[in-house]
Amino acid sequence: MDINEYIKSNLRPDQNEEGVIQSNMDSITTILQKDSILSVAKCLPGGSFAKGTMLRGNFEGDIVYIINKDKNFDFDKLMNYVLKLMQGNFPTAIDAKIISKSVNLIIKKPIGMVYFDILPAFEINSPLQMSQVVNEKYYSGSSTRFQVEYVKQQKNSIAYFGDLIRLLKHWKKLYNVPLSGYQLELIAAAAHNGQKIEFWQDVLLACFNKILAMVLGEVIFPVNWHHFTNKQVTALKSNLGVLIVDPGNPANNVAANLNSSELMQIKNQVNNAISMINAKKMNELLTIK
Repeated sequence: MDINEYIKSNLRPDQNEEGVIQSNMDSITTILQKDSILSVAKCLPGGSFAKGTMLRGNFEGDIVYIINKDKNFDFDKLMNYVLKLMQGNFPTAIDAKIISKSVNLIIKKPIGMVYFDILPAFEINSPLQMSQVVNEKYYSGSSTRFQVEYVKQQKNSIAYFGDLIRLLKHWKKLYNVPLSGYQLELIAAAAHNGQKIEFWQDVLLACFNKILAMVLGEVIFPVNWHHFTNKQVTALKSNLGVLIVDPGNPANNVAANLNSSELMQIKNQVNNAISMINAKKMNELLTIK
């Protein structure tokens, strides 16, 4: 099968799937904004759905709700309140629970399980402001808007960028590569630097070579990013020497928690992928038949 046809038939969510997710995100947003106790200023969509890089079968929608509260507001009580609010409005949900900083809601739909992360935050006006806040916990969700903006900027520059990320996520899933979808988005953007590449094998080779460079210590900076410059980045390399700078926060290293065994696994799988592409076995690499 042609790779473009494979992407369309197997990796892109179709209009019905996108419609189901959007409809439920709209419902959750309405519930949050109409609740007088929460006093929500606005809701921000996030994650791969908002960025247009969602892989078919991985149905998820992130929602950040910006709250009109002072800095003494108890976020733990807030999330417990939102948890009960979601349980009351979605009584048939498979699961609803608090995970880390967000309420996680799982709804069963004909398309499959749909996962929503609902995260509170105070508002920030720029990624640089995010890097200067005292208590990051209360603001981190606001960086969502800049993360989404950054990926959409890449898609505006390179028409195939969304499908490229789907291919990389597909590869990650096939080979159990310990990189997140967001890490792959940032690496792929740095690999292209706004430049289009003609053939899929070259597109993927550029990304795999950039992943390898990251593992070996090359810093992944946001490209063509008007919110801050490389000189304003305060994020530090991890103890293992890796650094992927978050476009939503120049003080955040997105690769900070990659450990040595994960880096070795990434390196091995990338070298395998490069070898297979060079041997003209790209379809075999991606199990495209």
